[in-house]
Amino acid sequence: MRVPSFLEKIKLLSKKIPEPIYIFVLCLLTYGLLVPWLGFYLDDWYIILFQKYFGAGDFSLFFEGDRPLFGYIYQFFMGIFRDSKLAWQIFAVISHALASIVFWWLLVKILPKRRKLAFVASLFFMVYPGFKFHWFAVMYSQAYILYTIYFFSYIFMIDAVRKERGKFWFTLLAVICLIIGIVPQEDFFGLELIRPIVLWIVLSETHPTIKERLKLSLLKWIPYLIIVIGFTLYRVGFTSQYSYKISLLDELQTYPIQTILRLIGEVFWSTLDAIVNSWTSTIQILNRNLLTNFSIALILLVLVGIFLSILSLNKYEKSEEQEHSNRWIILIGLLATITSMIPFVVGSFKINLDFPNNRYLYAMAPGASLFLAGAIDSLLRSNRQKVITIGLLIGFAMGSQFLTARTFMLSWKAQQNFFWQMTWRMPDLKKNTILITEDLPFSQLFSGSSLTGPLNLSYANGLNSHNIPYLFVVIAQQENVIPDMREDQPVESNFRSFEFNGNTSSMIVFHQPSVGCFRVLSPSNSAGEFLYSRRMGFWNSAIPLSNLDQIITNPETPKVPPQEYFGRENQDQWCFYFEKADLARQQQQWNEVIQWYGEAQEKGYKPLTDAEWLPLVDAYLNQNDLQKALEITNLIDDLDKTNTAGFCNLWSNQKGTPGNQQMVDDALHFLRCKR
Repeated sequence: MRVPSFLEKIKLLSKKIPEPIYIFVLCLLTYGLLVPWLGFYLDDWYIILFQKYFGAGDFSLFFEGDRPLFGYIYQFFMGIFRDSKLAWQIFAVISHALASIVFWWLLVKILPKRRKLAFVASLFFMVYPGFKFHWFAVMYSQAYILYTIYFFSYIFMIDAVRKERGKFWFTLLAVICLIIGIVPQEDFFGLELIRPIVLWIVLSETHPTIKERLKLSLLKWIPYLIIVIGFTLYRVGFTSQYSYKISLLDELQTYPIQTILRLIGEVFWSTLDAIVNSWTSTIQILNRNLLTNFSIALILLVLVGIFLSILSLNKYEKSEEQEHSNRWIILIGLLATITSMIPFVVGSFKINLDFPNNRYLYAMAPGASLFLAGAIDSLLRSNRQKVITIGLLIGFAMGSQFLTARTFMLSWKAQQNFFWQMTWRMPDLKKNTILITEDLPFSQLFSGSSLTGPLNLSYANGLNSHNIPYLFVVIAQQENVIPDMREDQPVESNFRSFEFNGNTSSMIVFHQPSVGCFRVLSPSNSAGEFLYSRRMGFWNSAIPLSNLDQIITNPETPKVPPQEYFGRENQDQWCFYFEKADLARQQQQWNEVIQWYGEAQEKGYKPLTDAEWLPLVDAYLNQNDLQKALEITNLIDDLDKTNTAGFCNLWSNQKGTPGNQQMVDDALHFLRCKR
């Protein structure tokens, strides 16, 4: 008797593993590997701020001007996970896996003889590479729970049709799940147009005649149609309660032909992005140095994804689906992809692969995944071709999502460093202070309004007021927050349930370069540093308004970022010494400035950018040690006028000072400053 080989044992074992286990494991590998190093992003932050200030008791107030019914969902889950970033990230993986498993269950219910195709579509849904917002854990973990509940509305509806007992209760459960699925957050509203088609398919098992099947489909659709019509009327009638308006109606009234033609084009390109480009773009993960540690880990994950996908498909017999037609499956998948756009189209939102427009693609994922599964089964001949193609698509999609997770991880780390540097430089702040800059290197995942959350958690932790004392402004995203960039102009900003009231004379202007440390700018700084900026006008107007008196330089208890979000303080870095030296410079403690630079040098640290020599040059100039100041100035490598502007300011101020004028002239000549 022949003993099975190791590979044969693996194949035999793989056939015994249920589909939900495969889905969960692949989901864990796709989204869970970097979970310990991820945090909060964009809207997550002011949700956390609200929870920290007021608890989880009344989130309906938080969503009062947006999605008023969504608050009840948040109240439930915020009460469980509160402000634990690890808990939210783990929950996001679980909820994503749960939605994928229930989607598989639904497809098996609809297509009981097509289990392999249902499994493939659910895997595509789980790894769907067009959607890159999974790691906004607070927002989208709950969105996937709503997805799960919405899928259950179909499952209960099918049971109400097929089962002889309990039809009323299954229908009631289906209606309740429909309400929970679309009313709090209407993202899945467009998929409701697929419901009568699903009823038609299910009824075809017992009612072969078209006339009778059509009549029953419409009759059984009525309870769900009533909910959809009722919610539509409510949404249109109470649109003032929502921040997302139904703007399409106004456009159709004003420019009907142009609007219709524009919609046709946008729907076409969005559909192409959803079902084709989102998958073909995953090959771009190889467009990188493949010899780095991360790239090696990425390739290993892709290979593991391919292996597990192929292994999971081994459980199905090769001849299982060869006799079935996929024409209707492909058509339904395409239709579901298109109809799912409805909530976003009526709000005039763009749907494509660009950030942040790709967040709408998650509503299109079920249809796009079903379409792709049916297309592969139809277009490829042999089972081997199909299995390899499916494995490659899933493996590369997993790699693409892992690469996106790394972007989130690096942005979180950059934000953590940013807030530690900020509190080193500004130990405390006076109330009603505005922190303002042009842009941030990590602003793609952290808007100015969202960073107002951690700013207040750092400097006003424990507050329980909707009137917050600090405002964070990134002009690249919030040009209208401060319409009048002049002295002593009122600034009012409202977001969600929070309000800020301040003044342009209470602003602190700062700059965070992509390489280098957090820098507070004072009116003595030259706007020439930002000559090449697209918003040079902002710097010209804002820098003279930067009020460093808003910084409390010697508080009794210096503020620090909350450790539960930002980790432990790490003083073993150059930026710690720079921020402390720059703070001493503000206080005109010149010996202390020199001391901080000396300590940094002893530990092997040095400035990351030329601008970080400015405090030391300023200290030596104020101590009338022009020789030392000139030595430091001569360390500058880049003599571009934007890089030398700050130094030119310092040396120009030395003109006319008795003695050592030759060194002043030498410095100005070296820096190529305008005389």
